[in-house]
Amino acid sequence: GFGYGETKDNGVRSKNQDFLTAFFQYNHLFTDRLYGAARVDGLHDNLADVNYRFTISPNVGYFVIKQEKTFLTVEAGPALVIEEVGGIDRSYWAVRFADRFEHQLTKTTKIWQFAEYIPQVDDLNNYLVNLELGIATKITKAMDLRVVLVDNYNNRPARNRRTNDLKL
Repeated sequence: GFGYGETKDNGVRSKNQDFLTAFFQYNHLFTDRLYGAARVDGLHDNLADVNYRFTISPNVGYFVIKQEKTFLTVEAGPALVIEEVGGIDRSYWAVRFADRFEHQLTKTTKIWQFAEYIPQVDDLNNYLVNLELGIATKITKAMDLRVVLVDNYNNRPARNRRTNDLKL
């Protein structure tokens, strides 16, 4: 995903969004409900002064709910965070806790929720929290209309940046 936005106030333009984000996750079922996963997240956010942040995490997951139209998973595992924030390169070990809920409302419409908490192992006062709420409905077989609310919280942001970033 990506976002770019500008506002114009009294003839002065200013950016209000400028980010690029992506993730890849591979799941392997061990049983009907228990799975292992490998996940890689990437983020670039100019306004938050995050040049890059990669989170690499092997996880163990479990389907708490696994029905035809509804599922809820929980995941946990170690994570390596590699980032340049505010011009400072650093990497650290963390733990990743996450959940994902999805429900098919109709044949063409679904809702979902995703949350993850990633605290640094040797400094629990350094952590990331990412939340997502969304609804999608099919326009065609290959295209959806989506409304998504994303909240990214970094309790140690770059200098002179906010801890919380809310996007709709």
